[in-house]
Formats: sequence, C-alpha cells, structure tokens
Amino acid sequence: MTELRTEEEQFEALKNWWQANNRSLAGGIVSFIIAIMGWHYWQNQQQDKMNQASNYYHSILTTLQSTDGQLDQKNIVKVSELATQLRNEYSNSPYAIYAALVMARLAVNQNELSLAHQQLQWILDQKTDAQLLSVTRIRMARVLTAMGKLDQALSVLDDAFDPKWESNRLQVKGDILLQQGDVAKARIAYENAQKMIDAIDMSAPLLRLKLNDAAR
Repeated sequence: MTELRTEEEQFEALKNWWQANNRSLAGGIVSFIIAIMGWHYWQNQQQDKMNQASNYYHSILTTLQSTDGQLDQKNIVKVSELATQLRNEYSNSPYAIYAALVMARLAVNQNELSLAHQQLQWILDQKTDAQLLSVTRIRMARVLTAMGKLDQALSVLDDAFDPKWESNRLQVKGDILLQQGDVAKARIAYENAQKMIDAIDMSAPLLRLKLNDAAR
C-alpha cells in the first residue's frame, strides 16, 4: 500500500508540475521547431544562391570556350557583364572570386593592367581562402611588375602564402629581383624554389634555365 501511495504521489506531483510548466514547455518546443525550420530555410536559400552564382560562372566559361580563345569585343562585353553581375549579386560566393580571376586575365591579355590590378585587389580584399589568396598575390605581383612597380610587387609576395604555392612565389620573387639587378638575391630565390621542386620529385625546366642564367 505504501508503494502504491508513493506511485500515486509521484503521478500527482508530475501532473501538478506539468500543469504549472506545460505552457513554457510548449513555447520552448514551438521555438525549437521554428529555429529548426529557420535553419533549413536559410540553408536552402544559401544553396539557391550558390546554384545561381554557379550558373553565372558556367555562362562565363561557356562563352570563353565557344570562342577558342579568340574573344571579339562582343564576347568580351558579355563576359564582363556576367562577371559584374556575379560580383554584385553574389560577392560572397567563390564563383565571384573565380570570375574576377578570369577578368584579370582578360585584362592582362588586353594590356589593361590597371583593370587587372583592380580585379585582383578586389579578391585580396575579400579575405578568401589561403590558396586563392596565394594565386591572386602571385598574379598581382606579375601585374605590378608589368606596370613597372617592382617594389610593390615584392611587398605583395611578402604576405602569407599557402605552402603549396611557395615555390611559385619564390620563382616570381626571383624574376622581380633579377629585373631590379639584384642577381645574387634572385639566384637565392631560384635555388630555394628548385629545392622545393626537387623535394617533391618534379621537373621545372624553365626554373632550371633561370637558375643557370643567374649563376653566370
């Protein structure tokens, strides 16, 4: 009888607790469900934006591929418009970064170095992932070199680099130093780049040629 009374008391206590707290519990459950629904909605929205950005970038690549590298003014304008839309509407997507890299390359091909510089600087301002930043810094250094701004080009190469791009960084640094007439430092940069190439058992004939020329 004592056990039954205890169970009855436990049940009564549970019922009283539920009556006192069921509103707050129900509110908490509803809030949890709303939060989950909101999270899924946000994820779907992000995926939709990513898909739309991907479509823009795919259109850029399709236009480039259809010309076999021989872009006329009409196609240049089309690619530029697509890249601008992509950048304006989906600037946080990686596709906007890729499009800016494409535009920078096209600008270099057209000898529009200031435009290339603007595109690359925009990428650097986005603080994207380390590998993309490394690629962009290397291209920026080359653009600045072509503009005759050798000191600025070297300063770009002094920023942090992804290890996978360290050999490329050293080669470009050697090229700039060589243009500045500092053959000794250029040779050191080439040697260090060659050591990294040798460490992964790869071949870099052009680097070897530069190293041989700097050693004379």
